[in-house]
Amino acid sequence: MTTTKKAAVILSIIFSFLIGLETGMNHEKPVEISQEKKQLELDHLNEVWDLINDKYFNRKEIENDLAENYAIKGVVSSLNDPYSIYLTRDEFKEFSQSLDSEIHGIGAAVTKQDGFIMIESPLKSSPAIKAGLVAKDKIIAINGESTEGLSVTDAVMKIRGKKGTSVTLTIYREEADEPFDVTIIRDEIKLESVNYKELDDKIAYIAVNQFSDDTLKEFYEAGLDALLADSKGLILDLRFNGGGYLQIAQNLISYFIGPEKVALQVLDANNNSEAKFTNSKPIFKDIPLVILINQGSASASEIVAGTLQDYNKAILVGNQTYGKGTIQQLLEFTNGSSLKLTIAKWLTSNGRDVDKIGLTPDFEISITETDILNNIDSQLEKAKDVIKDQISSI
Repeated sequence: MTTTKKAAVILSIIFSFLIGLETGMNHEKPVEISQEKKQLELDHLNEVWDLINDKYFNRKEIENDLAENYAIKGVVSSLNDPYSIYLTRDEFKEFSQSLDSEIHGIGAAVTKQDGFIMIESPLKSSPAIKAGLVAKDKIIAINGESTEGLSVTDAVMKIRGKKGTSVTLTIYREEADEPFDVTIIRDEIKLESVNYKELDDKIAYIAVNQFSDDTLKEFYEAGLDALLADSKGLILDLRFNGGGYLQIAQNLISYFIGPEKVALQVLDANNNSEAKFTNSKPIFKDIPLVILINQGSASASEIVAGTLQDYNKAILVGNQTYGKGTIQQLLEFTNGSSLKLTIAKWLTSNGRDVDKIGLTPDFEISITETDILNNIDSQLEKAKDVIKDQISSI
């Protein structure tokens, strides 16, 4: 994987919809808006800048690069889009250099929404999950320091740290009476893409934790293992899957419905709609399917779950998903800086818009604190019951 592609994946996981760049990973060219292109009125900005250079007492200490970066960050921030992020040369370099080394942290994608640093999707089996963090938790302080005014990049750098060290996050959760502190021991974050096991009663279980370069190959191999085991039904676990490459999600849908079917629709900045089609032969075309989802299922995982629900190929079990229906593209500049920019919106195959709404499960099941204490996965148990009913009715 190239450094740029790895950067896209890691930015997805660190920043959001996995996190990722979560989405839009087909690397489309930026949309061109010819006559309608909007131009910033720079006269006033230049006027202010000239006055600063002329009258500011400490003008000899002015750093042009720093001022330029703040100006660009301000423009991107004015979009009020939590998924559009500008990284300076040094910021992007720091993230890119860390890709070839171990990743230590709490294991959660974060974003910024309504001025708050927010948990988008904790990774499965991560320190964040073990500490009880859930999607849409708002981080109002890191080690006692307020996150007000912090960029996502700054917040991530404060949260990350060496394995074995701790970080204390002050969390605001709507259901809680007041903010509370959560102390998390940082650990190495392992980004496994696919996990497979065979459950009782000939039920296969495949968890897809992210949509990365290796996901299709690993999923195909897991699918063959399930077929060789004569599995009668499949549980596809997309919980805490914050996203990944859009193209990978599109192709994975093929394994259930076959080629030349609409996998999703993409609406660009000019309001043009384009259908994206599947292109692979099915391996699970007729097998009963249940998909596990929760509030940490976002973007690419919502595409898969939503479209297979559209085709009546899957029953959804769990909680309402996150609701991320936009597509980002990573754009790199000659000076080493980069821009993750929202360039489009996606809809499910039949045109459903899940942005800021999410997918509603067919069976709403929540994991309680009692379940956690007793190591019971009530959502998985419900999925087993549903799949058994499907198998018995064939």
